[in-house]
Amino acid sequence: MVSESYPGKPTLATRLQQALSHHAAGELSQAHSLYRSILEDDAKQPDALHLLGMIAHQRGDYEEAAKLILKAVQQAPDYAEAHLNLGNAFKALNNNAKAINSFRTAAHLKPDFAEAYCNIGNALIDDGDLDEALACCEKAIALNPKLGDAYNNLGNAYRLKGQFEEALSAYQNAISVEPNHANSHFNMGLTYRELGNLDAEFASYRRAIQHAPHNDIFWDALALSLEMLSFSDADADLWQDLNALISRQSIQIEPLIRPIVSAISHHPVCAEMLVLQDKCLSGSKTRSVVAALSDNLLLLRLMSSSIINDAAMERMLTQLRRAILMEHDTLVSGPDTLPFTTAMALHCFINEYVFAETKMELEAINLLGAKIDACISEGHQPDGLLILILASYRPLCTYAWAKLLAEMKWNAAVGQIIRQQVEEPLEEQKFANEVPSLTPIEDNISHAVRDQYERNPYPRWSREGVNNEPMEIEEYLRNFPTLIDIGNYTSPKEPSVLIAGCGTGQHALAAARRYNGASLTAIDLSRHSLGYAKRMSQKFGFKNITFQQADILELDDSILAFDIIECSGVLHHMADPEAGWRSLVAVLRPQGLMKVALYSEIGRHQVIRAQAMVAKHKYGVTPEGIRQCRQDIIDAAKCGDAGFTELLNFNDFYSLSGCRDLLFHVQEHRFNLLQVEKFLISLDLEFLGFEIGQPHIAEQFKEFNPTPEAWTSLQEWHTFEQQNPDAFIAMYQFWCQKKKNLSGN
Repeated sequence: MVSESYPGKPTLATRLQQALSHHAAGELSQAHSLYRSILEDDAKQPDALHLLGMIAHQRGDYEEAAKLILKAVQQAPDYAEAHLNLGNAFKALNNNAKAINSFRTAAHLKPDFAEAYCNIGNALIDDGDLDEALACCEKAIALNPKLGDAYNNLGNAYRLKGQFEEALSAYQNAISVEPNHANSHFNMGLTYRELGNLDAEFASYRRAIQHAPHNDIFWDALALSLEMLSFSDADADLWQDLNALISRQSIQIEPLIRPIVSAISHHPVCAEMLVLQDKCLSGSKTRSVVAALSDNLLLLRLMSSSIINDAAMERMLTQLRRAILMEHDTLVSGPDTLPFTTAMALHCFINEYVFAETKMELEAINLLGAKIDACISEGHQPDGLLILILASYRPLCTYAWAKLLAEMKWNAAVGQIIRQQVEEPLEEQKFANEVPSLTPIEDNISHAVRDQYERNPYPRWSREGVNNEPMEIEEYLRNFPTLIDIGNYTSPKEPSVLIAGCGTGQHALAAARRYNGASLTAIDLSRHSLGYAKRMSQKFGFKNITFQQADILELDDSILAFDIIECSGVLHHMADPEAGWRSLVAVLRPQGLMKVALYSEIGRHQVIRAQAMVAKHKYGVTPEGIRQCRQDIIDAAKCGDAGFTELLNFNDFYSLSGCRDLLFHVQEHRFNLLQVEKFLISLDLEFLGFEIGQPHIAEQFKEFNPTPEAWTSLQEWHTFEQQNPDAFIAMYQFWCQKKKNLSGN
């Protein structure tokens, strides 16, 4: 031990013990300082080097961890624990070979070191050596029957071998010895997924989250498992867990709405309201229902953040909105009514007031608007409850006095509505006016499409719903939902990405988050849509997106060139989709990648039927016309029309802009995959594969044709779609690559 430099200074042993105490208590900064002070006196002290490396590992700096722990084992070659943690650092750095070597060294130095054998097994699983992994895990369990990680790794090896019952038994053993072993609960969920037991899968993820509530992977898995569920009963614990799930901004709510609605429908008041149909509510009944639903946090959060794509729930909310309007004189603005009336106003703005309105409601809302107008004209502040009710029927920004509301003091509930319906639209208009024009807009159809989205920007959204870390392009393509082998393609260090037809920006933000080091140009015909997109990009802190107004037809390769182009749901709204596609290919660099989404003629058979109904009845592209069309479709579905019942499953049916885009679009083309193949040949593009968001479609195709070459055969996919007409019910979404030009560049 090195002698101290001055009397009274704590010994190295004392400082090391103090550092260990801080470290064990999670006080990493204090521990770090003490380890450093030890190394100042003895730069080769192995414990300090090792434990300082452990802190680096805990902070996510795996390279520094490996560097420090390597120094420790160089000073103390027999230090088995340091070799183990060196292996953990290498594992975190994805260097499995070095990790296994370090773990084996630890086991050699300490033959009864159960953790070393456990970690060898874990690393061997990643290498695909499942039989030796099983042997190592069994060895670890023999040495320490209380080691939960060993049982968990054993279960993982069995699961990957397809021995699911053995895997479940191993995970259960892990939980028996360590009830809080979150990974085992999670891995049980993965196993139940393989067995097709959705209820058990969902329950396992819930238990994993109970023990590790900050693990994003667990929450993502819970969301994915929820998509296919429908609840036959529900309780407060389930509602609480679902509320926590959709409270996470990274979770995409849209795929979860129907399962969540199935859970909400078991709330006693909701269950009662759902069977009332269109019966009128008295004032006292309205008050009691509004008060009860103001305590339903799951319903309030869902209403406040998303459309609700469920016809029965829409009918219930429509009835309640009407009752609140007609009985508002009997309601009292307070904590028992404000939450639900606020959520109603937020929700109706999100769905753009798509709910049906009676003549009686129209008269009442006009009177209410006049009453508020008169109050403001006389210099008074209106009742907040009246503002909320009006905002449930009409966007406040459309009233001449809207800006005055923003100057008044409101409670938090009304203030939230003023922000949504007055201040944010003003911001969007400002951004829309500032968006630069990249190209002129000359084409007549382009003008018509622009005008549609100026009136109805699409889609209206409020959450980013993205939880992925930026990655290299080829890494993204190789993983679900693309599963594309891009060969020897190498991502540019700073890829240039074009989002062609970005709409309100949701697509652009997802791409900006997805690609490592990317800079994005996002173009659209509609300034109103671009203003919305710009506001949302600022809200979520994006700095790598440039928004510009442009027409795809006018793009010029002398102006722009891109490594990636994404064009989703745009080309089929052009007068000549192939001409638009050709314009995009012209600004794509050789060997550049393109993602395209097009409507399927087969997949949209029910939409086509509804569009014919729109043309026949001449509803008119107005809010009133769209509402009437929707109501006729809903009524037909209630009377047993199976095709229109299927149409009610489309998310776009449940918002005004979405329904206009779905059924009333000024221009729409549809295709089959043989036509797509001809386009690709004509444009000198190579088809790489589909981006399939629903895993069961991919599995069905693999059963249809398991050969590897079928995955990129549009002929095979065409045959498959003919037998499975709902496979591409939304759109074809696929990736293609621009071939090298004749010079080889």
